[in-house]
Amino acid sequence: MPAVAWLVAPALACSSPKTLIEDAGEPADADLASCAADGPIGTPRPNCPSDLPPDDDCATASPVYDDVAPIFAERCTICHGPSGYASPMYRFDTYAHIMSNMTNIHALTQIYGCRMPPTCAPNLAAGERQTLLKWLVCGAPESRDAGMTD
Repeated sequence: MPAVAWLVAPALACSSPKTLIEDAGEPADADLASCAADGPIGTPRPNCPSDLPPDDDCATASPVYDDVAPIFAERCTICHGPSGYASPMYRFDTYAHIMSNMTNIHALTQIYGCRMPPTCAPNLAAGERQTLLKWLVCGAPESRDAGMTD
């Protein structure tokens, strides 16, 4: 089990909330604004996979910020950006913001627990989810040589 498993233990319980829109739908900004204001923020999606990637190959297999930045930009910054609906504490529009205030740990628990994106927004594709989780489990490196030691 990965070393970060203790961080996500509270997020493991996945229930079956009522989904406001189908994942294939593309909600309008007004719908996401309503979602952020009125919920169901923090409600896990049904059928949450238990798919936390291993952390034993991070030195060779970790994605880097350039790999995840497009996912954050497309899927997260409408709420977690400079003019987003979420708290400014949880901004995902730059590497510095993701790494501040332990936002990266919050992102890991929310993505792994199927709480983000919220059920009223389109779900992450399986590949996007795995890329984000692997990056976060591996310490969210900014570049290929970040954190490497001889």
